[in-house]
Order: sequence, then C-alpha cells, then structure tokens
Amino acid sequence: MKRSRWGYYFTALREDEEAAEALGVPLLEYKLKSVALSTFFISWGGTFISQYITYIDPFTVLTFGLSVEIVIFAIAGGMKSEFGPLVGAFLLVPAGEAIRGILGKSYQGIHLMVYGLILMALVLFFPDGILGRIRILRGRKDAVTNGATQSN
Repeated sequence: MKRSRWGYYFTALREDEEAAEALGVPLLEYKLKSVALSTFFISWGGTFISQYITYIDPFTVLTFGLSVEIVIFAIAGGMKSEFGPLVGAFLLVPAGEAIRGILGKSYQGIHLMVYGLILMALVLFFPDGILGRIRILRGRKDAVTNGATQSN
C-alpha cells in the first residue's frame, strides 16, 4: 500500500495538507478512508484481545498497563515499519510469559524487573527497533557486496 496511490496520498496528507490539496488530493475522501482503515485494524486487534482475555469490561481492557504494553511492542519491533509492532509482540509476549513462568514463583515482582531490563536493553541497543536494526545490517551487507563488486 505504501507505493500505491493511496499510500502516496496518505503520505502527502501527513506531511502537508495544504500542499496535498494544491496537488489535487481529495482531502475529505482520503481522511475518511484513513479513519475507516485505522478503525478496521483497531477493531480487528480488539477482537483478538477479547478472545485472549475472554471477558471484556472497562477494568481489563482500558487499563494503563495494557496501553503501555501495546506501545512497547511498537517501539521494540520498530515504529518505522508496518510489521514492527507485530514483530515486537511476537517476540515480547512469549519472552514475558517465559520469564514469568521461570521467575514468577521465586520472588514477587522479580520477573517484572527482568522484563524491564530486557526492554531497556532493547531500547538502548536497538533504538530504531528490531526491524530497524535488521534494515541497517542489511544495508551494510548490501554496501559491502556492492563495494566488492565495484572494485572487481
């Protein structure tokens, strides 16, 4: 979608609405499409979280901790990528559950401290997220490969 007409229009709207309108982007139409698209994905995510929690009430769904955890998944996976939050969730949820399973019975709260240390290490060593680091490493590999090809 990023390289489609919709993607270019959404990027233009995000960067400068007046310039996008001057170039002929129908503002109202694409703002409505962006809201519809985002609510579709949010409702899809809400459906999955409701299946995971199995009971929906304001005290389980609208907690500050859950909101922060969702943001942490996006930061850890990489916010500049479409799949960054998904990668962050796929890595951090099992890691958190494994840490809780291993350390949860020993001392109260020790699993949260270890999980917090892992999150701090991720932010410190992967400031652009996991996918951002992979993109950087892939770029270096391409640069080394292109340099070797050009020198031959």
